[in-house]
Amino acid sequence: MLKDSVTIKVESGQTIKFMMDFEPPPTTIDLTTLNENEEEISIELQNVHFSALTQKGIYYYSYSLIWQNDELSIGDARYAFALEVD
Repeated sequence: MLKDSVTIKVESGQTIKFMMDFEPPPTTIDLTTLNENEEEISIELQNVHFSALTQKGIYYYSYSLIWQNDELSIGDARYAFALEVD
C-alpha cells in the first residue's frame, strides 16, 4: 500500500514519538512493521515512543488505536507510514 509513497527520513536508532491528543485516550495502541518476508512484527512502544531500526533501508509501519468500553468497541483508527533509515 505504501510502496511508492514518500518516506520519513530518520537516523539509525532515532527515538520517534507519536503526538496525538485523543480524549478519551485509546484503550489499545499497537505498532507493527513488516519484515522482508512481509510478516508483521510487533514493535514495543514506551509511552508512545519507539526507536527506529538500526539497519539502513525503508520500513513500513502500521499504527492502530482502539477505543473499547468493556466488551463494546467504541471506535478505532489505523495509520500507515514508511520510515527510511539512513
